[in-house]
Amino acid sequence: MQGQKIPKTTREPTLLFERQPEIEYDKETGVPKFRTQPVKWEDIARRADELKEAIRNDATLTAQEKEKRLADAIPEKLFYRIQLENQVAQARGSSLFYGLRYKDALHERDRYKTALTFYKKLDETLPENEKWKLRESLSSRIPFLPSEVVNPTVWLKDQLEQAENQLRQGHQSSAAA
Repeated sequence: MQGQKIPKTTREPTLLFERQPEIEYDKETGVPKFRTQPVKWEDIARRADELKEAIRNDATLTAQEKEKRLADAIPEKLFYRIQLENQVAQARGSSLFYGLRYKDALHERDRYKTALTFYKKLDETLPENEKWKLRESLSSRIPFLPSEVVNPTVWLKDQLEQAENQLRQGHQSSAAA
């Protein structure tokens, strides 16, 4: 469906989730912006009329099926259906967004756990006069971090806590989506 319009007479609801947004980029900043078009009540009424016409002309439907579908092809029901479809699409997008962030946060948390275990053992076995090397190696990988201030195990505990907070936020946000 990429680049193609979804036929108004489609009976396949999954096509709604294969839609691709139209994007235009700001010429100066390069920031993407989605093209949107506000839908007015007149647009919904017109769509309902087009849907009714398509139902009347559909030779594959029985008279009873046509009657039932025509009863549902009123602007009010179409508006409600559009709202529900948009809410479903929004929820799916939010859930996907938080699911992707969750996977990354889980990976980060595991990396911090492994590093913390390693540095704790190293901190226990190293003599005090050698621990400056750990702080220096950490500060060389993290810009603007003074080596004399940061103990790697303290820094890793903070990072681990932040990763776990991201996981909690992902749990709660994706469940709400």
